[in-house]
Amino acid sequence: MLPAGTQNTARARWSTPHGDHVAAVPTDTPAQAGQTITISVDADGNLTGPIPDSREDTVLAVTAAFGVWALAAGAVLLLTTLAHRLFTRNRLRRWAQEWKQFDMPSR
Repeated sequence: MLPAGTQNTARARWSTPHGDHVAAVPTDTPAQAGQTITISVDADGNLTGPIPDSREDTVLAVTAAFGVWALAAGAVLLLTTLAHRLFTRNRLRRWAQEWKQFDMPSR
């Protein structure tokens, strides 16, 4: 077992249309000479961050879906509340006008 904070690395070599590259890359387990490991490179052949696994992608997608749902639900709730207050205010204003007419003495 490795002490906390240490990471396995392997010296990797790969080829791209822009040339050959060699670098120390992080690995999940100790790599043996000649072993094939999967790395992520950009369009120029330079190393990028670790390859996200499908679990990370799933968590991100579910989180995004819940976020969109929460925003939509909040918008609907806000619009419903505003409409309710507007309609209540309008109804109370009309009642006040009718009570004024009712309280006026007849001629």
